Amino acid sequence: IRLKFELDGNVTGLHIRNYVAVPYSGDNADATITTSLDAWTNVLSGATTLSAALADGSITIAGNADAAVSALRAFDVKGLAV
Repeated sequence: IRLKFELDGNVTGLHIRNYVAVPYSGDNADATITTSLDAWTNVLSGATTLSAALADGSITIAGNADAAVSALRAFDVKGLAV
């Protein structure tokens, strides 16, 4: 899956394939994750969960959201697990 991240106007991408995550431009992504750097930091630090951030609207996912969430949950990060 190819994920595009838009964090406070900054754009980057992550291509996950064969159990390897590779940074890339974010062009032609399967899903786009839009949020603030603060909200993403809260998820990665475990201060909140991805599910909670999606529910409160601080993180949105356009495109194939189910596949994006499934891919992110593969990472050993507490905030992405739930």
